[in-house]
Amino acid sequence: MKKILFVSELGAGLGHVAPLKAVADQVLAQQSGADQYECIFSVKDSIGAHQAFTGAAFPILPAPVSEPSQTAITRTSSYSEVLEQIGYLKKDRLTSILSAWDDVLTLLKPDLIVADHSPSLCLAARGRIPVALIGSAHTMPPVGMPRYPSLRAGVAPAQYQEAMLCNINTVLAERGQSALSALPELLNTEKRFVFSLPQADPYVGLRNEELLGSYNDGLRRTDLPDEPHLFLYAGAVPEYLDPIIQAVSQTKAKISAYLGNTNTAAAQFLKLRGGHIYAKPPELSEVLPTVTAVMSHGGAGLSQAAMIAGRPQLIVPIHFESEATAGRLEGLGVGKGIRSANVDDLKNAVSAIMEVRRFSENAQKVARTIADMNLPESATHLVAKGVLELLEST
Repeated sequence: MKKILFVSELGAGLGHVAPLKAVADQVLAQQSGADQYECIFSVKDSIGAHQAFTGAAFPILPAPVSEPSQTAITRTSSYSEVLEQIGYLKKDRLTSILSAWDDVLTLLKPDLIVADHSPSLCLAARGRIPVALIGSAHTMPPVGMPRYPSLRAGVAPAQYQEAMLCNINTVLAERGQSALSALPELLNTEKRFVFSLPQADPYVGLRNEELLGSYNDGLRRTDLPDEPHLFLYAGAVPEYLDPIIQAVSQTKAKISAYLGNTNTAAAQFLKLRGGHIYAKPPELSEVLPTVTAVMSHGGAGLSQAAMIAGRPQLIVPIHFESEATAGRLEGLGVGKGIRSANVDDLKNAVSAIMEVRRFSENAQKVARTIADMNLPESATHLVAKGVLELLEST
């Protein structure tokens, strides 16, 4: 029986675990009597993953992580800064990070790795174990660039990229691995699958690989219901949760929410106010047709699913990727970002996204455009097929 290791190293919440689970489910569905696969997960928030995916058909283990502070994440303007913040300019630190992954790989002995937002794992496995890298357009920069560009307007690319490349190659040489010719080659794995819509790709014009759309299957544009109904997906940053719950509970709309931990005071308060609380992440193909707007921290999976469904969105950014998502939604006229934890500001923003018609009209227009694109019917089925092809070729 061949073993597949699914890895999520960086990122907040379950946004980088959910697509891995969707692919793993498809892999297991495609196995036959003669070809059986053992799937094992190693993820940053293993406890949260256990809570969200109770009854999953695979073990979920903690991953070695080296996470920057929330302030550092918010300031990030390029992928090179993500690497710098977790220690890629420090030889001893990078060596230790890769050694931690070496231990995981030595113990688990996978035949293949499927990874999402896992640069250190990609380096540790380089030339040793084949990797199929999946993820959003933001976390999968094109590999053919000479350096990582800045994704913030008016901000120059990080000047230390050559020094970082030199440091990485020094460590790789000591480990007996081949050198990188350019920093973006770090993510040049055996296969790559980008879950993104063109409208959400910050590297538009630089990318020459296929975009697969959403990893959530069964999504489609639907008309908005008559009664206002907000779907709230929050909880990744606890300090934001209380003011968000206070704000949405003061609106006239029906509220449905996934908040991660259902035992928090915020979750219980919303439930007492008549809100519906999901114990596990719901199927977006079932939820989105029932709601008129979406409020979240701007994770790629939900924000793009809402775009496909034609739902206006309110984003409370918690890091640069969600800040960029808010900016793109504002540019399309399908949503707005609220960069405040003040209850009145949040309440007014919720009211605007629910009541100003241009948001819902633009969201429906963009959804019709997406529906006309030639996107795969099931991106995860396509990825699972590619993963198994790679596995059988090893």
